[in-house]
Amino acid sequence: MKEKYLNRLLLLIIILSSSSQLIFGQNSAIFSMNQVPHEESMTEVENREARLFNHESQFFKSLEEAISTKTLDVWVTKFLPILDTRTDAVVYSNFYYGEELYHLAQLCQLYKYPDLKPVLIPKLKSSVLFSLQTFKAESAADKKAGFSGFPRDLNTVHAANSILYAAIGLQLLDAYQGEEKDSTESFINNYVENKESFKGNYLTTGYNKEVFLMEIASNVLLLYKEEPNKYAITKKTFESFWKGLTQYSYDGDNSPHYDASTGIAVSIRMALNHNRLNDLKIRDDFHRIITRMATTVMNNGETAKWGKSMGSPTNNNAELINDGSEGLSWTLKMGYLLFQEPYLLYVARKYEDLRLNGNIKSWHTNRTQIFPKGINFSSVKRVVPPIGRPLSLVTNRLTSINSYHGLLLGRGDKNVHLVQDKMILSTGHHPLSPYFLMDLSYTQHKAAPDHRIGIDNLQFNGTHTCTYTGRPGNANQINRPFVCPKNYPFPIVDAKAGEVSSSDEYNKKMGFNPAIDYILKTDSALNLSADVAYGVVEYSKFQYEGVSAKRELLLLNNGIMLVLDKIKTGESFKGEYNAGVIYQVWPTIQSKDVNNRWVLQGKHLPTLVDGENASKGFSTLFYFPQVGQKTMTSVVTDPHHPDKNLCKQFSASKAIKQNDSLTILSMIIPIQNDAAVEGFVSSILTSENKGNFRVLVPSTDKKSIYVNFRNAQLPQVEIDI
Repeated sequence: MKEKYLNRLLLLIIILSSSSQLIFGQNSAIFSMNQVPHEESMTEVENREARLFNHESQFFKSLEEAISTKTLDVWVTKFLPILDTRTDAVVYSNFYYGEELYHLAQLCQLYKYPDLKPVLIPKLKSSVLFSLQTFKAESAADKKAGFSGFPRDLNTVHAANSILYAAIGLQLLDAYQGEEKDSTESFINNYVENKESFKGNYLTTGYNKEVFLMEIASNVLLLYKEEPNKYAITKKTFESFWKGLTQYSYDGDNSPHYDASTGIAVSIRMALNHNRLNDLKIRDDFHRIITRMATTVMNNGETAKWGKSMGSPTNNNAELINDGSEGLSWTLKMGYLLFQEPYLLYVARKYEDLRLNGNIKSWHTNRTQIFPKGINFSSVKRVVPPIGRPLSLVTNRLTSINSYHGLLLGRGDKNVHLVQDKMILSTGHHPLSPYFLMDLSYTQHKAAPDHRIGIDNLQFNGTHTCTYTGRPGNANQINRPFVCPKNYPFPIVDAKAGEVSSSDEYNKKMGFNPAIDYILKTDSALNLSADVAYGVVEYSKFQYEGVSAKRELLLLNNGIMLVLDKIKTGESFKGEYNAGVIYQVWPTIQSKDVNNRWVLQGKHLPTLVDGENASKGFSTLFYFPQVGQKTMTSVVTDPHHPDKNLCKQFSASKAIKQNDSLTILSMIIPIQNDAAVEGFVSSILTSENKGNFRVLVPSTDKKSIYVNFRNAQLPQVEIDI
């Protein structure tokens, strides 16, 4: 113990004596460990709740003003999605226009606003006929493309459900009759009842489009619930689907933010329409899915994204806007209704507040959630995360034991088990607290099978520090360790880029199957202290036979992440390969080391409700302080990357052979003072002994952070007081 402290003292003396460029205090290169709080104050929570409750009250106030001023038609138009039916008929139904009108019919009845009825009925009638016209056009296009023309993909399924929801709205207002009823029944007879997917039995896999498809059967049941013998085969189809969905064969999408407006949201909507919420409540899997959805909302209220649904850069490419749709807050509120967990409501409100009040132009909306009645829980106040809730964890998801190598649930599959899903690291719930997400999952359609072990989202101060843009499917275009044949200059692989999933050309040149050529050995995440989160993931097979990989991640409360990667080869490893670690740097590189050991990424802007902090941004330092012998570092542009004009690939690599190893330590560091970067970097000290790494990071106010990565043990982290 004495020796350890003497070593630390010596390192600190070296720093203070040898680096005249190092600046402490407010002008330090990095943020201090206590610069952002771990949890929100009750005042912050109350202010957010007040903003949301006021938004709901303003909604009803505007409705009552429209009634008194006889401008209801204008008010209804503002409530509905913005459409241009002259140029894109499909958009009309893809926005579920019929369902939105149905919601207004519910508003008319449940909240007792009869003045809405004469305004809504003609719009509902028009929606039935227009959506039917859209469906027939899309059906004809499908036939021309070689399909049957029956409801199949979203182009026909959304149009079909828009027809049915508008019909249900008319029924609710006692106006389901005449041409609209005849047209709806003709549609059901010709395209649904006893046709293709609606023949009495339907078992889903885990694919959300199947849930949308079966919502057609759900809506037929809802529309004709008072006529038991009418459309009996379609109703039977729904019951078989519902049994599988709620008892064994559905887990939702790989990306929870995506499911908040697709499979899980639709499932909840169907349960609500048929008064079957208890079917979801008693299934443990739905509780797990909704909780996972909440966990993957970042601390600032923005949803984490990865794989097939990334955000889009804006503000001169300095800000990444990750929007999970209006459905995310609604789905989480419904989760609170089902399971009564305050954390679900806390996250729903944080996300909704960012959507409504975050000054994000692309998110602005005047819409409010009003169904079911009481969905905003205005009597439930001062909601905070429960004490003792884990901040760092690995979530799970359901997959088949046998079918598709465990990649999918088989249709009606009961032979299932839980597998790894997402790794989350954080040191608090405050919007400024750091947050990290890694996607470990490879299940379900379009699940980005080669994205394992990467850094998908890393935030601090409500700002992205490390992420990636676009939807790259090739593993060498995201933030992760990577192995490739030696004939390619690391990390560039001369192959067409894949979107979400890697391209066939890439897979052929790489010589491994990204869906199955990984074998997970272990994963875990925990908080070592209030200021330190730790995660580790290890693969016994990593891309190729005889290759293993281990990644350790240490996240500090000042946003710094230390990453230790180890790649090893054994006797069964054949051929010549390069191995290394890659970071995607965007939007620009402000400065870099002449030896390519570090780069300073240009400023990213925060995504926050807080006006004081929302205008502030900062740069991020990527640094390889310890890369070992014969390791090459580079900063290159990947000509195959979809965003090649925006992104640079920063990497460290070396050639590996049989019975070889590679160890790379890297650091991701939020920078508050760009001018102090060079002095700060030169003052970071590292040492290595038999795979154990010591790192001393000079912090603020003449303090230091001391990290010790130890083989087969948890890291030690000490912070000077």
